[in-house]
Amino acid sequence: MTNFRRALSTIAVSAVITSGLVAGSAVTADAQPAHRSPTAGQRGLLQLIPLQLPLLSGLGDTGSLLNVTQPVWNLLGVTNNIVWLRDGIPIAGTTGVWNYLPTNLDVGHEVSAKVTGSLLGLLPLSLITNALGITLLGSTAPAATSPPVVSGDAKVGTLLTATAPVWDTTVDSTDYQWLLSGVAIDGATTSNYTVVAGDVAKNLSVRTTGIKGDTQGVATSAAVLAKIGDAITVIAAPSIAGTGKVGALLSAGPGTWTGQPAPVFGYQWMRGGAVIAGATDSTYVVKAADAGRTLTLKVVATRAGYLPGSATTSGLPVARMSSATRASLIKKTVARGARGLLKLTLRATGAKPSGSVKVFDGAKLLKGYVVRASDNGTRTVRLSRLKPGVHRIKAVFAGSAAFTGSRSQVVRLRVTK
Repeated sequence: MTNFRRALSTIAVSAVITSGLVAGSAVTADAQPAHRSPTAGQRGLLQLIPLQLPLLSGLGDTGSLLNVTQPVWNLLGVTNNIVWLRDGIPIAGTTGVWNYLPTNLDVGHEVSAKVTGSLLGLLPLSLITNALGITLLGSTAPAATSPPVVSGDAKVGTLLTATAPVWDTTVDSTDYQWLLSGVAIDGATTSNYTVVAGDVAKNLSVRTTGIKGDTQGVATSAAVLAKIGDAITVIAAPSIAGTGKVGALLSAGPGTWTGQPAPVFGYQWMRGGAVIAGATDSTYVVKAADAGRTLTLKVVATRAGYLPGSATTSGLPVARMSSATRASLIKKTVARGARGLLKLTLRATGAKPSGSVKVFDGAKLLKGYVVRASDNGTRTVRLSRLKPGVHRIKAVFAGSAAFTGSRSQVVRLRVTK
C-alpha cells in the first residue's frame, strides 16, 4: 500500500508543478489567453504565470540609464515590484524604481533586476532579468548591445542552448556560465546545458563574458523557468510471475523504463480490469474471488523531476476451482404420494459455490434447482412425487465461471405402496 500511495502522491505533486510551469517561457501577444481576474472561489486553484518576461536594456556603462520592461501576467490586477541587483544582491534604495543609472560601485560587476508579481490571495512570483556587466563611461571593454538568448523547452532531461550576445566590438572569445537562481552551476561552462531534477521551478540563465585583450564585458540572458520532465516510458513491459491458481503466490516484474536512475515503482493488482482494494504490494496471493477471472498488474514508475509513467501487464487467467457435490436424503423411505426431501451441498476449498443443480432419478431428469449464494453452499429441496419402489437419486452441478462442475454419489429413496 505504501509504494502505491507514494506513487499516487508523486502523481498529484507532478501535476501541480506542470500546470504552473508550462507557460514559464515568454509567450507572444498573439498566443496569450484572455486575461481574467480570480474570484474568491478560484484563488485556491490559480497561480501566477508570466506570459512576457521582464527585459533589462541599456549600454552597461556608468553614463547610460538602464531600464526594465514590466512583465505581462496571465491574470489581471497583478502588482509588479522591482529591486535592482548587483551580482545578485539587492542595491539599497532601488526598490520600486524602474530605471537605474549605474555608479562606480557597479563597475566590474553585473547589474540585473528582480521583478515580483503579486495578487491578493495568490502566491507571489519573482522573475530575474538578464544582467549587464558595467564598465566606466568611455571604457574600451566589450559591452553587449543585445544579451544572450536561451532556447529550449526547459523541461528536465532536455537541452538548453544559449546564443552569444552581440558585442559592440570584436571580441577574442566568449565564455559561458550557467546560473540557477543567479548562482553559478558547477561545471556548466558551455553554450549548452541539460536541465536536471534539482532545477524544477527555479530560474535558469546563462552569463556570458566577452574577452578582448586584457578587458572583458559581461552580459546575462533573461531567465527561463525549469519545468518537470515528460513522463518516463516503458521499454520492456512489466510482467507477472507465478501460476494462475487459487492460493498461488504471484510476483511483479516491474519492467524496464527509460532514463536513469532507476525509478521507484508502485503496484496495483486488478481483477477483470477492476482495482482489487488493498492489493498494492509487489506480490499477491490468488484468492477464491479470482477463480475463472483474469488478473493484471498496473505498475506506476516515478523518478524525481519527471512525470510518472505507467504500464499494465498482459492478463493472467486464473483456473476455475474444483467443486464437490453431495446429495443426502432427510428420510430414506417415504410413503406413496409423499415428496422426499433432498439436501444439496456444494463445496470447494476455501469457498462455497452456487449455481444450477439438476436432480436425476437414474437417467431421468426430475427437476433443476439453484443453490443461491445466500444458501451458503447448502439447500434442501422437495422432490417430485415418485412411484412406489427404489429410486436412484443423484445431483449434478453444472459449474460456473469460477467453479468446475461435479456430481454426487447415488442415494436410494424407497417409496412404499
